[in-house]
Order: sequence, then structure tokens, then C-alpha cells
Amino acid sequence: MLHKKYKIVRKNYGWFKRKFDILFKYLKPRHHQILMDSEFARPFMKDDSFVSLVFRIADMEAEKKHLRHHWYNPYNDQITLYRGLEEASRQVKWNCAICEIDIISYIDDFSTSNFLCNECKDVFGNSDTVDVRIKESSVRFTKHCKIHLSKPQRDYIRYLRESMKRELRLKKSEQDQSSENM
Repeated sequence: MLHKKYKIVRKNYGWFKRKFDILFKYLKPRHHQILMDSEFARPFMKDDSFVSLVFRIADMEAEKKHLRHHWYNPYNDQITLYRGLEEASRQVKWNCAICEIDIISYIDDFSTSNFLCNECKDVFGNSDTVDVRIKESSVRFTKHCKIHLSKPQRDYIRYLRESMKRELRLKKSEQDQSSENM
């Protein structure tokens, strides 16, 4: 399926909230707002395919909107876009494997150049053999990342478990209520 189907129900009588005879009951709040703000499109709103196209465009825009927002980046105390925040979250302050000066290494990059400064990359980065110091730095980096990331991972897993338990309790209570009504 290429896109979502929207439930567009039309009624022109009763006390139901509606615009262009489209009931709000089956729509999302952003779709309500689109209908309220689009008085200029009244002649086109009689066509359900046009309305669903407008809703689909609004959903696609809302899906990508968080990427254009500015976010506080706690890693470097700046305001950045979402991509900058993702990039900064992958970076870890580390020491060069050869000369021990401060560098920035990436969590998901285990190439030799990730553990070397710019001057050491020129000398050691292009060689066919890998220096023992680079291998040791790689092992220490892996252990550091595991320690550094283990607490947030445990917190996230705990959050997922709690939310799953909440959903199960909610479904069970809904089933109990439906069985009591019968």
C-alpha cells in the first residue's frame, strides 16, 4: 500500500462537528485545522480524493517537520538541526593512539583513521600493516563505548518494558469492560 486511507465521512445534518460536510470525528486534529483554514478550497472539497490528497500531504509534512526544527545540542552547548544532534551523539572525545592528543572519534567507525590525529593519519593511516597501539586503542574504545552506552540502553529497555506492560494492562482492562457489557 502506497499511502494511508483516510476515513472521510460526510453528513450534512445533526449536531456533529464538521466542515464541508466532513465529520471531524474520524480525523486527526491537524486535519481538523486544515479543513477550518481552507475556506478558499470550498469548490474542491466535495471530492474525497482531493481531500485525502490534502491530508496525505499534511501527514508527509508533519513526518519530516522535526528534522527542520532547531534543537539544543547538549554535546557541544549549541543550537543545531536534528542532523547535527545525531552527528554529535555519535562523537566521543578520545586520544590519538600514537601521540595521545585529544581527537574526536565516531562510535560506529572502527577504521584506523578513527583513532589517529591528522598528522598521524598521514604517516600510519595508509600503511598496509596496523600498529599495535592502534589495535589497543580500538579495543579500549570498544570497551569505553560499551560502558558509556550501557546505562542509556538499560534505561531505554526499562522504558520499553514499562510501556509494554502499560499497553497490556490497558488492553486487558478494555477486554474486561467489553466482556462485562455483554
